[in-house]
Amino acid sequence: MPDRNHDGRPFSLRDGVEFPPIPTHPEPVKHSWKRRRLTLWIILVLLGGTVWLGVYAWNQGFTKKWRGLIAKELAKHGLRADIGRLTLDPVEGLTARDVKLFDMTQRGQHLADIDRISLDIDVARLLSQEDFLRTIHLQNADVTLPVDPADPASDLLTVRDLNAKLVFQKDRIEIARAEGVVSGILVKATGMVRKPPGRAVTREETERIKEERTRQLREMRDRRGAFLSVLRVIERFQIPRVNGVPGRRHKAELTLEVEGDLSDIDRMEIRASLSGGPLEHRGGWVDGFQAKGLLSEGTLTLHQLEVKDRHGALHAAASWKIRQAPAVEITADCTLDLQSLLRTALDDAPWLGEVVCYTPPDLRWAGRWFTSPGGGQWPLEGQGSIKAGRFLTRGVVFDGLEAKLALGPQGLIYVRDAVLTHHTGEVRGQAMLGPAGERYEVDWHMAAGPVIPFLPEGGVRSLLERFGFDNASRIAVRLQGDRAEGTDRWRHAGRLQLRDFSYQKTPLREVSADLIANGAAEVPLIFRNAVLEMEEGLGKAKEVRVDPSQKLLWIVGGESTLRPAPLLHLFLPPLGRELEKYRFVKPPDARMEGVIDLKGLTRSDYRINLRTRSRCGLDVAGQPMEFDQTAGTVQVKGPELTVKLSGTIVPG
Repeated sequence: MPDRNHDGRPFSLRDGVEFPPIPTHPEPVKHSWKRRRLTLWIILVLLGGTVWLGVYAWNQGFTKKWRGLIAKELAKHGLRADIGRLTLDPVEGLTARDVKLFDMTQRGQHLADIDRISLDIDVARLLSQEDFLRTIHLQNADVTLPVDPADPASDLLTVRDLNAKLVFQKDRIEIARAEGVVSGILVKATGMVRKPPGRAVTREETERIKEERTRQLREMRDRRGAFLSVLRVIERFQIPRVNGVPGRRHKAELTLEVEGDLSDIDRMEIRASLSGGPLEHRGGWVDGFQAKGLLSEGTLTLHQLEVKDRHGALHAAASWKIRQAPAVEITADCTLDLQSLLRTALDDAPWLGEVVCYTPPDLRWAGRWFTSPGGGQWPLEGQGSIKAGRFLTRGVVFDGLEAKLALGPQGLIYVRDAVLTHHTGEVRGQAMLGPAGERYEVDWHMAAGPVIPFLPEGGVRSLLERFGFDNASRIAVRLQGDRAEGTDRWRHAGRLQLRDFSYQKTPLREVSADLIANGAAEVPLIFRNAVLEMEEGLGKAKEVRVDPSQKLLWIVGGESTLRPAPLLHLFLPPLGRELEKYRFVKPPDARMEGVIDLKGLTRSDYRINLRTRSRCGLDVAGQPMEFDQTAGTVQVKGPELTVKLSGTIVPG
């Protein structure tokens, strides 16, 4: 259309417009319909072909050649893959399905299974035979990792609902984002890892790399096994429910930042942060927990670990130079209910049921934990302390326990400043136990009853069960002992003093003596300077020797102002009852020597010399009689009892 009129003026809409004439003979309608129908058929054929290709690509996947091409490209980035199918998904695009990842240096080492991976490729670079893989996407994928890559029947670690994006660059791989769920823990990761440079390596270097990788795979197996054990414990903790529904989706959230070189995994840097709670477990409740750690230059550092419950908290830190140091450095302070946590975490720990704490103890520790202790070596080394309130064990309630503890190499245990309290008193002591020998010191001011349930049947336990103590009883025992290296016999020495108690149901005011006990000696138990006081008098002995296994008792230099019947009733109740027929108004003076058979009379051989200080009564031929100035002997030899007494008959 001209932009000016025929007279030269500019064109205006007010001016008339000339249109070309309309043809008077239009194209036949029949030909136009045929063209439209042909176009429709072409579109349907193309659409059907596209759908068929899509279905074929989904069901059958690309050919083995294409899968090999993709696998070869992944190998350039340090991922040796076996792709089950390579499909074209209308939403996810090019997708590798049923992917198995293997180690680059050892083909048989199966590292992981991934159900599907979306691939973003550069077609132009593919056609020019250049690196064409740009990104890898994982959408709600499941990843399984065998704990032992060399074992086809190995336990598996599983990451569910994994969403991740890996960006491949020339010399590095960027973890743009990664999120997955492991045993109820949401794991998030970001970072950047550098790819090993592509260069020719010598045969010697290849062998060295293979050996190094074998070591890394072995360590990976151990770490995965330890991690699986931790996950199994975590699965015992549950998210609290509100109206029957879990209060949140995940037990905790773990954030990871990764940076390093794939050619030197030992020097990679990983920053980790964990937080979560509250959680329920069969033993109680955890209000919350958090932790921060760093793996850098081959050193694993736990900067902070904090766990809280209604009783208190656990604060801990640790450091480990992997493969450079044999042990992990640990410090910890704990006031939370550790017993209930251990009962939940440990499968077989019957010893936890031995003690019931009314309030959780205060535990402190600083030392080292050996990851692979040698023969005879404790897994722990260091020093710490325990302070506990009231607790119940084996039916006995104790008021408290305090002690400082040190563990040394080769199984050395050192306990010092230990104090065990009971409503009847307390026990203080210290001990050192180890392969080079053992020794202890104890200062006992507590009743014997509370310790009886902890002793084995027979022996000392059966002896202590013959004693009777009440609130008025007092016990003071100071002992020290040692066991030489290579022997199983202890030597003990000290002094004991017991007041206001009973033995064999006979009341006693006091028993005191210097004690020597030696399991390797001919006579295992010796009491020196022994004193026995009853209401009516006193008994002394230079030595009282006891052989518990033979049930024999020797008395050396015995002196007494006690009646013979109740004195002998302590050792031989039948003989004591036999001597009750001799009625002394006042206890006689007596001297005693010999051996007493505590099992019976067969081996007994002892003699008592008596001299009365008052009248003595005796039934003779059924008639009661009394004597003055009575003196004589009582002798027991085997089953025979011989009494020889002389005195003056009191008239009437």
